Amino acid sequence: MLRHLPVAVGQFDVDGTMMTQNPEGLALFGSDERSEPGCTFVKRFVDRQLGQRILNEVAENGCDYRVEAQQHTISGPRWFAVQVRRSRDPVTANTVVLYSARDITAVINAKKEADAANSAKSEFFAVVAHEIRTPLHQVNGFVELLGKTSLSLEQLEYLSQIEGSSLSMMCVINDLLDFTKLEAGTMKLETMPFDAKDVATGCLAAVAPKADDKGIKLRTNLDDKNVS
Repeated sequence: MLRHLPVAVGQFDVDGTMMTQNPEGLALFGSDERSEPGCTFVKRFVDRQLGQRILNEVAENGCDYRVEAQQHTISGPRWFAVQVRRSRDPVTANTVVLYSARDITAVINAKKEADAANSAKSEFFAVVAHEIRTPLHQVNGFVELLGKTSLSLEQLEYLSQIEGSSLSMMCVINDLLDFTKLEAGTMKLETMPFDAKDVATGCLAAVAPKADDKGIKLRTNLDDKNVS
């Protein structure tokens, strides 16, 4: 059964010296480990401190251990899902360490590529949002200056709608920046009071000209206790 398993399986003594391994293990790690001096279990790990810690936990405390770690192979370092547990040799009854490793290099590389793509997307969103916000600040500034000039009531109403739409666009840009923070895990949620009537009124004002052009009447029912 061990000969045909598609994962590397090996048996080490409690000092970490290789005792035996299946053909998959031989193909991945080679057959010269048994002749190497010292703890071959630990040397198999790229992070030798991790390998030593796993060996100690399993050999001394009998703990089962599962970890994703880089291992030295014939073709170079690769990522493996490693499982280690303590057992007894069926012939000698000595305590041994059983080891298995499933190659997950392709999965790890795919995850790194996905993370890099997400990072690039977030960076792109942030750059675009900042580029839009700069001219939008100018729009808001000129709206404020225009409001200080002599305008008719109709012009003041239009200016108010422009200001409301500009501020709404600024909120959208800020939400876009918040989205990048959400992906990075740095977003802090907060609770803020708002006036529901102002929100509803602003929404209607933004679409009122288009509705008038199409002969559509907009009606709302707003009072101090109810918004519908």
